[in-house]
Amino acid sequence: MDDATENVDEANQNKEKDVIEANEEEENPFASKKRNHATVRKDYFSAYDIEKKKVKDLLKHIDKVSVTTDLWKSGQQVSYMVITAHFMDSNWNLQKCTLNFCDVPSPHTGVVICDVLMLKDNLAYKNSLALNGKLFHVKCCAHILKLLVQDGLSEIEDIIFNDVSSLYQQRDPTYTFLPSEEDCEKVKEVCSFLEEFNKVTKVISSTEYPTSNLFLAELYNIKKLLNEAHENVGYMQAMVSKMKKKFDKFLGDCNLLISIAAVLDPRNKMKLVEWCFPEIYSTSDAIEQMTIVQETLRMLYNEYFEAHRAKNVDTKISGAENQREGSSCIVSGKRKVRGRAQFYSYIRNVDNIIEQVKSKLEVCLEDGCHICEDDEKFDALEWWKMNNMKYRVL
Repeated sequence: MDDATENVDEANQNKEKDVIEANEEEENPFASKKRNHATVRKDYFSAYDIEKKKVKDLLKHIDKVSVTTDLWKSGQQVSYMVITAHFMDSNWNLQKCTLNFCDVPSPHTGVVICDVLMLKDNLAYKNSLALNGKLFHVKCCAHILKLLVQDGLSEIEDIIFNDVSSLYQQRDPTYTFLPSEEDCEKVKEVCSFLEEFNKVTKVISSTEYPTSNLFLAELYNIKKLLNEAHENVGYMQAMVSKMKKKFDKFLGDCNLLISIAAVLDPRNKMKLVEWCFPEIYSTSDAIEQMTIVQETLRMLYNEYFEAHRAKNVDTKISGAENQREGSSCIVSGKRKVRGRAQFYSYIRNVDNIIEQVKSKLEVCLEDGCHICEDDEKFDALEWWKMNNMKYRVL
């Protein structure tokens, strides 16, 4: 009897153990103590297929995405490129997901990166690019700032070397070459000058909230700093001149997407462009660049407006037919349209004429800027979510 009881207890324990292991396997199908190369490889591809399906389901109902590329070099000096899609979900939350992680051969020129990406031609073929790709490529502002600082520091290497020499003496008492007090003061002044670049880089490199609407104001601060420093004659003039030249090279032509993002921030609108451009460009160029921004914004709005109208045309036709049916009566066996249906037809025609005379874009820009008491807590996407019904296309 005891033997039978022991056998039953042992069988129950084994059964319970099997259930626990099955549950663990269900929760984490890739967790196992014994794995060979083939099993691990299979699990990796299985995980990849699962994540790929999640991304496809996530993007299934998304009309537009922004794509960013980041280059990364491994410890084995192999270069990779991460391709990330950024978009807003139905609740107006900023989302992102990795689309690809691919090897990029040297040299990392624009042509090589474009060949690896193979995105623009595919999207252009499907007519998916806004303004035929006019806004497709945007230079990385953080990278441009890095190039500016590197070029500037190359002009004062001797001063930097003198300052570093003091650190050498702390490690080696026999090292006698020390910087002068004048060199120390120069280094402090350079660090103070470059502090603004550090602050701007942190602002535009954040990933916790949308930052494209903040770029223009930060670039204005940088250009103003360079213009003011360039007027001063001294040891930093060569450094500032080189940085200013690099700024004009990469950001001299109007960066349309940065400008449009700034305009669509309700705190800015065109007023920020009108305020920043005279500092960034010459007087004549500023007027020309502002005109380009306004015209591009108008064309972009019209493109979205046509897409919005085409998307809702079936709904409007169906609704109009229902209205006509509901606003009619039977007279001598025939259906006759009553005044209400005729009035609806008149309203639709009048609304189309008003839209042609003054678009929602113009109405929005004329409404004035949104004055925010606490800019740090302001959420541009939340504002557009609240005003979605007022500015459907925008």
